[in-house]
Amino acid sequence: MGLLDKMKQNYAEAQEKAKNDRNLAKEKEKRQNQLIDKVATSYPTKIAHNKLIFNDDLEIIGFDMGMLLPKQALEYSDIIDYEIHQNGSSVSRGSINLARGIGMGLATNGLGLIVGLATGGKQKTKEVSEKIEIFIKVNDPTNPTRILVTSAKKLKTDSKQYAQDLQDTQDIAATLDRIIKQNEERKLAKQPDQQKENASSSVDPLEEIAKLKKLLDMGAITQDEFEEKKKQLLDL
Repeated sequence: MGLLDKMKQNYAEAQEKAKNDRNLAKEKEKRQNQLIDKVATSYPTKIAHNKLIFNDDLEIIGFDMGMLLPKQALEYSDIIDYEIHQNGSSVSRGSINLARGIGMGLATNGLGLIVGLATGGKQKTKEVSEKIEIFIKVNDPTNPTRILVTSAKKLKTDSKQYAQDLQDTQDIAATLDRIIKQNEERKLAKQPDQQKENASSSVDPLEEIAKLKKLLDMGAITQDEFEEKKKQLLDL
């Protein structure tokens, strides 16, 4: 293949990839809009001053609220984990650090609240919070993180608004913990069935029939038992 032909091939492949990417983006946008409409019109549960809505029957959450509808929605099954950020820094992963951080924050009237508390309070805390965000890790290689903002104003950490925003963060985290736990329990419940399926698919029926024939010759099983087992192995 000459250089010109190679360039033409590369161009054609790039064009095809771009087309596929556009189609995938359209499908994802369509699916996102469907999820938003479903959860918004389903009389969802609203928590954290409407910062998060969810429906356990549909298993969908909505957040990043607009005037009437959430701008983002996720199915429960796509939620893998979450991480809390304050003032641009990661301060907590999952329920253990969050519970510890909030407990210590409330005990000190919210001073520093989450910042530094994941390391046991050794890090110097700040008296002003500019933003609290929850980074939600999802099952989407092209867009693996969604951001839910729970506090977007510059607030003193001893203010009522900051305490409320922190409580909202705690309430949302508790809901995410419940969803993640549910996902993990379902995954564990499926493992035995998957293991059985893998085991059955790895069995060589001819080898098993040969083993059964030896048992038949030894008189360990009857002819009828041999024929029945052979039918099962051959899926007859």
